Amino acid sequence: MISAIPPELTERTLSLCHPRDVAAFAQTCRRAYVLVYRSSDQYLWRTLFLTYPFDDPRLPTGSSSSPHSKVDWCAKLQRRVRAERIARRDGDRREFVDVLLECTREAAPWAPHESSHNVSWVTTVLTLEASPWIEQFLRLGLFESSSLKHLASDAEKLRAHLALSLDHGHGTEPEALERLKVLRRVSRARVYDLRNYTREAHWGPFTSAGNCVNWSHINAIVTVITMNLRDFGVHWPKEFKPRATIQGLEACRAYSAPETLKRSPLDWAGVEGHWMRIVCFCDYRYASLFSRRAHE
Repeated sequence: MISAIPPELTERTLSLCHPRDVAAFAQTCRRAYVLVYRSSDQYLWRTLFLTYPFDDPRLPTGSSSSPHSKVDWCAKLQRRVRAERIARRDGDRREFVDVLLECTREAAPWAPHESSHNVSWVTTVLTLEASPWIEQFLRLGLFESSSLKHLASDAEKLRAHLALSLDHGHGTEPEALERLKVLRRVSRARVYDLRNYTREAHWGPFTSAGNCVNWSHINAIVTVITMNLRDFGVHWPKEFKPRATIQGLEACRAYSAPETLKRSPLDWAGVEGHWMRIVCFCDYRYASLFSRRAHE
């Protein structure tokens, strides 16, 4: 009987199991439920979370310089396991996108020869071949259905983080290549349409009130820039080659910019120092075309 086994030993044994098995064990009796969900500490769920594995969210991630002391390990792990199920079967897509964005934000800072468990997990989830909806919805799809409008902003934010890193357009199916071309054309229409830059939006990719980021506009900019960088290809000087075209989501980690570890700890994004300026002239005939027809 479970009452004859020391709770520390039971917790240690459960920490070697999958969270779904732990949840099933908790349903066997009241004592098991209390041990799993009502423990005075979160040793079990903290261990399950870190050995899944995920990066430790208590550590500073650059944008947040102070560690997170209070973590609901159980709720956080349950959300991520649930996101895996949504990826395979579909479900609450808003929760799914929220979980992936949170996981990306909490990725461990970049360090030589050290990968991020969070980034690896997000990449794995987004490339599930068995998923019936992810590729079209989150990677190369367009938000044409009015029923998906409420998800557009969060999904565009995730797409902007991905920067087409999972959609290279090489050796893929013709349908995916065609969607990539359409996405580039639509993004150009958004970026080069001068009517999308107004005084109210501070002449940038912000909402009409100017107080929030317009992630749809940001994603269009990222798409245009990423495709242009790919066209430039091997001509990039190695020391300046953008990490977004090499490492994908790895470029979202703090200190991932080149030589950042040699700079001030406060410069986690690598924005100080010398910049290489590259000017890309847009053919004015295209700018005129996009500005005239984009909203027709």
